[in-house]
Amino acid sequence: MFQSLDSSRREIRLLRILPGAWFDSIRLDLDVVSLDAKPQYQALSYVWGSEADPKTVTLHDQRFQVTSNLYNALRRLRKSRVSVALWVDAVCINQKDNAERTQQVSIMNHIYENAFEVVIWLGDSLSDSLKGLERSPGSLEDGPRYVAKHASIGNFGRREPFDNTETEAAAAFTILQLLGEPGHWDSKEIFAVNQEGQFVVAEIYHAAWQAFLGLMSCSWWSRMWIVQEFVLARDSQVVVGNVAVPGHLITDFYHSYISHLPSGCCCHLTVSWRMTSDLWGEMMNIRRADMGLNAIRNQHRDHGAHDGNRLTALLRKTLWMLRPKEATDPRDKICGVLGLFPGIGITPDYTSEAAKFFSYATEFFIRAEEGLMILAGQVLSQYNQENQPMRQI
Repeated sequence: MFQSLDSSRREIRLLRILPGAWFDSIRLDLDVVSLDAKPQYQALSYVWGSEADPKTVTLHDQRFQVTSNLYNALRRLRKSRVSVALWVDAVCINQKDNAERTQQVSIMNHIYENAFEVVIWLGDSLSDSLKGLERSPGSLEDGPRYVAKHASIGNFGRREPFDNTETEAAAAFTILQLLGEPGHWDSKEIFAVNQEGQFVVAEIYHAAWQAFLGLMSCSWWSRMWIVQEFVLARDSQVVVGNVAVPGHLITDFYHSYISHLPSGCCCHLTVSWRMTSDLWGEMMNIRRADMGLNAIRNQHRDHGAHDGNRLTALLRKTLWMLRPKEATDPRDKICGVLGLFPGIGITPDYTSEAAKFFSYATEFFIRAEEGLMILAGQVLSQYNQENQPMRQI
């Protein structure tokens, strides 16, 4: 099933989702290609998800089990007449071969950079609490036509109650889009002022706002690997069920959020711009979903301005910033961002025990920075290393 890969040719496996109708079983093939040949494919950014209810697909005419979340993604991305070329880590890498895992992770940045599009799969619906909604059948190729019937996805914002998971997702994306558009937050139609002069979510947008909170609490945001996958994407789309929007809505939203809240201009425009405690708590939860994603994306663009020492310090700060992110394999807590720092000097290694790999990485930082900043934690990381030098060893 897993044909060997030639690392000298930067070979990878691509998953081919064979065409089929919505209710057909999922059939897959694996093709070995070289990145040097510039193949056309999409890369999936997703959460592997719970293994409690595995689904069976056909891979090279053999039964192959995947999680429900991946199964739903494959089903939504499948087309009716042509095959879809997709890179999915759990299938395209032989997970039982640690040497191959090490080699493929070392070129993960190239895999995502060379994909013509990264598909950010947030799930088939937004939250467990809304599973009572009817799930809209159909693949993603039907989704864009559904949204295109409306002049703007903003039309979904006022729709209540939702007909199905499709309109629920469209409403959530509406809020994401409206908050990311230019303008001060106190002037956005999403918000209103209550009798106490506090800002609240406008009643007509209440259901859409709850859907948006579901969007921002998807488990995708908590995954370590999504940072590299999102930052390196040439182009991306965010998908829930069979509804998709451009990935730039995420960056637009966080740029607006950081510019206007929590310490930005909108907090000081007027005395009345005070949120209720509930709304402020929701805003803070939304901010935690970002967990440095936007900041790291901006830092990545400026890598050329950093020499080796500054790049090492930036990696250390990045690892500290992302420490709450989750990973199935503890080694991913480091390997998951190494693609953002090519040539840094740390090599992914899944052939060694996690403790040994962490010791190797720690020793690298101590030697590269000639200091113990990697052991200092947040207290000393707040200081400028040039102004507060540590004792060299």
